[in-house]
Amino acid sequence: MRALPVGGAYTAADLRGPECDRATHVVSRVYLGGFAMVAGESSVIDAAASVFSAKAGASRDASAEHIAREGVAEACEKAQSDGKENSQCAVPLRVGLLAIAGRVEGGCPSGSTFDGKQCVQRQVVTQIDCPPGTKLEGDLPTEDGALVSIPLPNRTTVIDAWSPSCVPCRERVPALVKRAADLEAANAKLVLVAVLAEGESTEQARATLSSWGVSRPFLVDRGDVLPRESSVHVLPSTLVISRTGEVLWVAPPTASADDVVKAARSGP
Repeated sequence: MRALPVGGAYTAADLRGPECDRATHVVSRVYLGGFAMVAGESSVIDAAASVFSAKAGASRDASAEHIAREGVAEACEKAQSDGKENSQCAVPLRVGLLAIAGRVEGGCPSGSTFDGKQCVQRQVVTQIDCPPGTKLEGDLPTEDGALVSIPLPNRTTVIDAWSPSCVPCRERVPALVKRAADLEAANAKLVLVAVLAEGESTEQARATLSSWGVSRPFLVDRGDVLPRESSVHVLPSTLVISRTGEVLWVAPPTASADDVVKAARSGP
């Protein structure tokens, strides 16, 4: 059997070639072997131990017509006994399919569903509670794997948590990125954090930002740091963090980029 890595996930951004916009699945595995096809009386064929075995050619009833045969029976038997691939028993027999994320039902990351065109986050943001005095401190990797400590030193940190499957993030993230210079003027730094569900990759996150017109580095949270440290469990989530790590403000669902800038300016 030939197979892609177990647990892999593939998006439209991973595809190359003509008519990829019509693809719904990728071939994730190919089962190899050999086969024989015969035609004849069912009673004669059913009585045979095998129509593909090494001895089938000599013992087969003459009334059964051999239509097609691919692969060498002896080689297939040896491949099975040795547990090793054999070039004389390598005919594609069956394929396994893996849904492309965002193209079909079942191909979307955990927490989202397919609406016929794309993956849509199932969660509906109604309220985000972060108790007074909550601190957010920890290390998150960049998209390249280097660790970055949160909060950033000597300045206010504005965290914008998003995910590739989060529909409201498509407007929130680009809007905040456009105000990054205003945040810098307030001694605040915008930090994008991709909260990735199982099956979502950094490559997918990067491609998603690009599709939103955003070219900016980001940190990666595999779903444990932000929920554990700040009690934030919905996306998008925007937090203003003091230089000491205290959560000063959590953006409500209706908050605009202007609201975020004002909150950052009012920080200590």
